[in-house]
Amino acid sequence: MSASSGERPVADPAGTQNADSGGAPAAGTGGAPAAHAGNGPAAQVTALHEDVTQLRTLRQWTSFAAVFALLVILLLIFDALMHGSTAHIAGVAGITAGFILLWYAAFRFRTRIPRTANFIRYMTPLLLYPVMYGIVHAMVTAGRPSETHLIDRVLLDIDIAIFGVNPIAWLGAHQHPLVTDLLYLAYFSYYLGMPVLMILMFRGSRLGDFRRALAAMVIGWYGALISYALFPALGPSRWMPDELPVLTGWLPTTEWIQGFLAANLAPAVRDCVPSMHTGVTLLTLMYAWRFHRTFFWIFLLPGIGIIAATMYIQAHYVIDVILGFIAAGTIYVLVERYRPV
Repeated sequence: MSASSGERPVADPAGTQNADSGGAPAAGTGGAPAAHAGNGPAAQVTALHEDVTQLRTLRQWTSFAAVFALLVILLLIFDALMHGSTAHIAGVAGITAGFILLWYAAFRFRTRIPRTANFIRYMTPLLLYPVMYGIVHAMVTAGRPSETHLIDRVLLDIDIAIFGVNPIAWLGAHQHPLVTDLLYLAYFSYYLGMPVLMILMFRGSRLGDFRRALAAMVIGWYGALISYALFPALGPSRWMPDELPVLTGWLPTTEWIQGFLAANLAPAVRDCVPSMHTGVTLLTLMYAWRFHRTFFWIFLLPGIGIIAATMYIQAHYVIDVILGFIAAGTIYVLVERYRPV
C-alpha cells in the first residue's frame, strides 16, 4: 500500500529483499532480512525484523539518534563547566552512563534476544530524555541564575506587539470549564503520541523511514535542550502567575494534570523556546501522515489540541508556538534532505 493510502510496506516474510538499495538477497539467518546499511531507497525490512546478528561492531550498532543525544549531553556538561558550575554534573553523567550500559548490554545480547536488543538500541535516547530532563535543567540553571538570564519579558513583549494585548491573559479571561478539561487532556496526550508512533513504526514501517523519523524526534527533543540553555524562560504561568486567571474545569482530570505539571516543572526547568510540545507534535503528525495514516487520523485532534493547549493552559507564549512550527519544519526538511541514520 503506498504512502498516499496508508501504512508503508513492511518486511517481506520470505526475507528475499535486502535493506540496501541494491536489492541483493538477504544475508540474515532464519529468513530475516539483512540490516539497512545505507542512505539509498528503503527496502522492505522493518526495525523489528532487522538482522542484528550482522552487526558485529559497536560502530555498526550505533545510530545517529544515539550519537546526537550523547553529543548534546556532553555539550551541556561543558557549558555548565564554562559557567563555573559543577552542580548536578555527576548526576547527569551517572544517568547517562547507566543508559549507555543498557545500550551496550543490548549489543552483547543481540543474538539471544534480537528484537528486544534492537528495540533498546534505537529507543535508548527516547527513554533517557524524560529520566534526565529535570536534572539536566538543574545543571544548566546552576550556571545561569534566573534573575539575570530569563527572557520572559522579551517573549511577552513580542506577543503584545503582535496582538496588542497579552494573549495568554486574554485566553484566560475567556476560559470555559469544558474547554479547559478538553485542552488539559489533549496536552497530556503529548506524552503518548510520539512514543506510540515510534513503536508502530518500529514494528511496521520500513527501516530507513523509521530511522529518519527517530532522528527527527531526537533532534527535536535534545536540540531543544540547547535552545533552552541559550534562551531560558519559565513560561507565563510561572513567570507572571498574579497576572493570569486561574483555570478551572469540571472534570477531576484537570486538577490532576495541573498537579502533575506543577510537580514536574521545578523552578530550574526553563523550557519554553521553542515549544517542543508544538514541534514534536507536528513532527509526529507529519511522519504519521506519511507512514502510518491510521494513527494520523487518531492523533490529529489531540495533536491540534496540544498546540492550542500550550497557550491556553499558560505554559507557553504565542511566539514559542510560532518558533515550534519553524523548528519542526526545519528539522523535517533537514532530516529528509540529509537522511541521517
